[in-house]
Amino acid sequence: TFIRLATLKTKYRMGFSGSPYREDGRENYIIALTGFPVGMSWEELIRLQVVREPAFRVYILRDNREKMRKLGELLQIPVKTLIFCDWLNLGEKIAKAFNIPFVYGETKDRLDIIRESQACVVSRVGDEGISLPDVERVIEVAFLYGSRMQESQRFGRLMHAAKEEPEHIILFTEEEFEKYQKRLYAITERGFRTEFVR
Repeated sequence: TFIRLATLKTKYRMGFSGSPYREDGRENYIIALTGFPVGMSWEELIRLQVVREPAFRVYILRDNREKMRKLGELLQIPVKTLIFCDWLNLGEKIAKAFNIPFVYGETKDRLDIIRESQACVVSRVGDEGISLPDVERVIEVAFLYGSRMQESQRFGRLMHAAKEEPEHIILFTEEEFEKYQKRLYAITERGFRTEFVR
């Protein structure tokens, strides 16, 4: 559908995106659909204090058991947290282990649950189109492989945070880091400081 839209004859077109990435390498279709990008850089928006600059930390852990241990350790610090988990079975396991809600496609009143919870596991339904200024920390446990677009979207959840220094954390296994570290390029290529912890 996206590619077909680029071929429609129109007088005007406008597109909005904070994450103009395509994993199939066809970013040129974005320009074909909406024209050349016009806008401000994230750096300029941060300088003007329109958005926040989240701290960005990447933990590289031995295996999934270590991920769960690290997640438990992080949840000991009581701040408003979104835990992103793409896989439903793992999301349910995390929710049960830490006695927190899991919000996914079939969940009713998703936004209310997220807003009312100190910590909440969220599937891809939390990736786009929601503004949660009270979220102080995002932790990614499971993700769509090397997707730069998804990483950019999830990082963006914190850019309108009310807190001065929101925190974005990714938990990689060593194997995931080897295969999927390209997802980090969406953040690092824009100059955000990244702390790697092994």
